[in-house]
Amino acid sequence: TVTAPFEVERRLNYFELPLLAACKPHFGNFSPFIYAGPVAGFNCFAETVVRVDGKNVRETDIKYLTYGDQKGDLVVFDAGYMAGAGVGYTIAGYELTLDARLNGGLLPVIKDKSITTSTISVMLGVLIPR
Repeated sequence: TVTAPFEVERRLNYFELPLLAACKPHFGNFSPFIYAGPVAGFNCFAETVVRVDGKNVRETDIKYLTYGDQKGDLVVFDAGYMAGAGVGYTIAGYELTLDARLNGGLLPVIKDKSITTSTISVMLGVLIPR
């Protein structure tokens, strides 16, 4: 029997549907904004990456490692929240935006575990007029 340090990483990809309320007052060219609301998320793809001694290994090469059935132990639906704030600046008819967003899951992603999702995003954008 050979033993070696190993690491298991789960990569989960969600399709999310937010329902947000927003407030965006205008002060000349500046328009700060805030938004928040619930989010429904659906796990549409999951991948497990296993590393032994720092090298990726295919799951089929591992005979004695048990950590749960990839499809059977994942929860498909997630309910969560989203909240963010930012600022827009209008110049020459285009609005440049900068905002930060917090997105968190409220339900466990793995059955019988207390692991949830969370994301922090910073976004830069341009609103093109019609």
